[in-house]
Amino acid sequence: MNDPLPAQTATVAIGHSTAPPTSSSTPDEGRFVPGTVVAGRYRVISLLGRGGMGEVYRATDLTLAQPVALKFLPTTIGEFQRTLERFHNEVRVARQVSHPNVCRVYDVGETDGMPYISMEYVDGEDLESLLHRIGRLPAERAVEIARKICAGVAAAHDKGVIHRDLKPANIMLDRRGNVVIMDFGLAAVASELTGAEARSGTPAYMAPEQLRGEEVTSRSDIYALGLVLYELFTGRRAYDAGSMADLMRMQESGDLVSMTSIAADIDPAVEKAIRRCLDPAPTRRPPTALAVSMSLPGADPLAAALAAGETPSPELVAASGRTEGLPLKKSVPIALGLIAFFVAVPFLLYNAELHSVTPMDIPPQALVSKIRDYAASFGYINRPADFEWGVEWYLPVLSDAKKHVKTTSELRHRFEIEPPMGVGYRESPTPLLPAPDGSVTYDRPAPTLSGMLEAQVNNKGELRRFLAVPNQVDTSPPTTSIDLGPVSRATGFDVQNWPEISPRFTPLYATDWLKAWQIKHPQLGVDVAVQVSAWHGRITELQVIWPWSSPGRMPQSRSRSFRDSLFLAVTRVTSAVFLVFSLLLAIRNLRAGRGDRKGAMRVAVFVFVAVTLNWACRAHWVADVGMLTIIFPNAQEWFATGAAVWLLYIALEPAIRARWPHALVTWSRVLAGNWRDPQVGAHVLYGAILGAVITAFFTADSWSQASRGNLFSAIDPQTGTGALFWIAQVATVSWEAVEDGLAVIFVIFCLRVVFRRDWIASIAAATLFAARENSVWNSGGGFIAPLSYIAIFSLLAFIMLRQGLLSSIIAIFTVNLLSRIPGPQNLTHWYEWVDVAIPAVMVALIVWAFWRTSGMILIDSKNAVQPALSSKYNR
Repeated sequence: MNDPLPAQTATVAIGHSTAPPTSSSTPDEGRFVPGTVVAGRYRVISLLGRGGMGEVYRATDLTLAQPVALKFLPTTIGEFQRTLERFHNEVRVARQVSHPNVCRVYDVGETDGMPYISMEYVDGEDLESLLHRIGRLPAERAVEIARKICAGVAAAHDKGVIHRDLKPANIMLDRRGNVVIMDFGLAAVASELTGAEARSGTPAYMAPEQLRGEEVTSRSDIYALGLVLYELFTGRRAYDAGSMADLMRMQESGDLVSMTSIAADIDPAVEKAIRRCLDPAPTRRPPTALAVSMSLPGADPLAAALAAGETPSPELVAASGRTEGLPLKKSVPIALGLIAFFVAVPFLLYNAELHSVTPMDIPPQALVSKIRDYAASFGYINRPADFEWGVEWYLPVLSDAKKHVKTTSELRHRFEIEPPMGVGYRESPTPLLPAPDGSVTYDRPAPTLSGMLEAQVNNKGELRRFLAVPNQVDTSPPTTSIDLGPVSRATGFDVQNWPEISPRFTPLYATDWLKAWQIKHPQLGVDVAVQVSAWHGRITELQVIWPWSSPGRMPQSRSRSFRDSLFLAVTRVTSAVFLVFSLLLAIRNLRAGRGDRKGAMRVAVFVFVAVTLNWACRAHWVADVGMLTIIFPNAQEWFATGAAVWLLYIALEPAIRARWPHALVTWSRVLAGNWRDPQVGAHVLYGAILGAVITAFFTADSWSQASRGNLFSAIDPQTGTGALFWIAQVATVSWEAVEDGLAVIFVIFCLRVVFRRDWIASIAAATLFAARENSVWNSGGGFIAPLSYIAIFSLLAFIMLRQGLLSSIIAIFTVNLLSRIPGPQNLTHWYEWVDVAIPAVMVALIVWAFWRTSGMILIDSKNAVQPALSSKYNR
């Protein structure tokens, strides 16, 4: 004869009375009549329920003035000590779980020898009573409740707590429709659950392994969750057995009545999810309650994770959100508009950037050849072993012009007379080892070796500075006179006919002949002087001295202004604080196992490669073993930069993923290698739109300043000097966009912790980043004032929170890359290929994004037609 199925354990439901009605007309008030003060703190209001584990009363906490529920052990109970231990266990375990869908347990106490638990008072009805009363819930309402149950179970499992008695009677619905899981009297920490304890619970809601007394895990709760959800959607128990043997047989066979046959409005996906929960084999059940929630119709996995109080994994973030791209009615006008704007940018910069008003007819290589000819005419005929050159702005020329010109035409005329740009040149009889950073400058390596020389010419090829290191051992006769013909030809000034003056500057090297001449410049109306010094018959130093020329070797000429010092201090302090804060957070996240190590490594590797490529393309390479002493120290900086990005990512990315996971969806897809995803393409287009808007803002400001004669918007003068430098620029823009995008979202998040409001944090972050912009400190009251920068950074922060990190990175990349476009003159000058190359990069990016997001039809390698949207996210 089969063993009868044990009756369910009586359960107390807080919020209504489950006690059976008595035959007496006097209401059952329990052991405490209303008004009784318990433990000097709680005033009893009424009896809520009575069950196998005791009585529950509604009461008022007189100390805190809030409603509570008090749960007492029954007055007559066997195995008191064991029950008391379970009573204490309910408090110990339940207090580990803090979640809106889990009943909060406050404390355990004792009054007159009677133990009690104080807990959250839930004004509502348990699910079992509700189903008995109405039969079943509508499908949509059932899905909503099911998700909340899953969230509560997931929160318990996240703390390692197994409920072991999950059933409708232990699930409350309050008057606002919220779900609260109760009664953790049988709950246990998974690592502490052994032996016969595994079989504790309500048999009708136990998993097969639990009935057999085997190991109980979180997947046993998943089985019970499936039983509860089956009853929630159908109003019936999944297995209505008359004995334990029948129940175990039915569970093992999985013999379930089809849910859709009971109620036609039940989504087949619901039945599929519940059947997976009720699989007899624990390993084939969903791994988590969150996974169950995700499998329900219309599930938002990120919302489910956040509802469960969990931090969604990077994989979950990547798999969340929309998967479809933009419709053609949106993507076509966006793509065409962006392409038109990028093509137009170079033309918009005409008369709005210094290149467009500066004579640039002679290529730098031709200017270098002129310098070599000048050096030969001065007596330096030996070909150098090594040389380096670079295009540069002459800042004193620009500063003086800013004081005197009022219109663009005046500025163009002035620069035709004395251009603000030219070529700097160095040569050496031995390799120029560019220690310590790989760059040759006027000071590195130090100009101390005999035969070294340096020179500057303007864009017209006119010599403005020449310096040669004399021979340390020189047996030639001292200087008696110098042929000024080569000097006049080199400088463009007929110094032979100028009046002589006293020299203004002391030569750097030994000299035995020093003279200077000066006249009033016929076109500029200022005094201009030429100073020449020589040693043993050869010119060692030549300078063209203007009113704006300053003694570069004097200490005061190298001191910082207060404004520059303050800017440097703000930058260094904020960077140091941010680094220390990131280090502490990274250590905590690594210990807790929350950091996305794979994603951090990929970002760090990208930054490392980009930084390395930038250095390699800019460095001065020589065939000398000494280069190793330069490469290795710089390699440490490349690794340090990558490590800093890795640290930053490990430190703050988990917090962003927990607070704003939707901002990381497409970014996570890119890191996972799914860069062809349609939504990735859409966010690239959105980011390019923002970048175009910001670029248009800066261009309009340049126009505004140019109209007032304040045309001093200038890009790197090296732009256009060669393919290597252009590659270095693109690499720099790429890694800076990633770094800046991460920094912006991380700073917003940190400030959000302080200010508690997204919009306040965004404005505060914008203010901080604006303060770090050198242009803000040097704006001089122009159109781009601090408020303008704050507005730009606020817009960037807004887009970041709305569209995500990827869009912000693309926006930063777009702005920074377009800012490398020189203002054209007639598209025939040596540097103006960049005016085509940079827009071409942006056009290629937009075409790719349009192709990925618009669902274009492709033909694969087997000539099978397939839609471009067939990614893993929309199959």
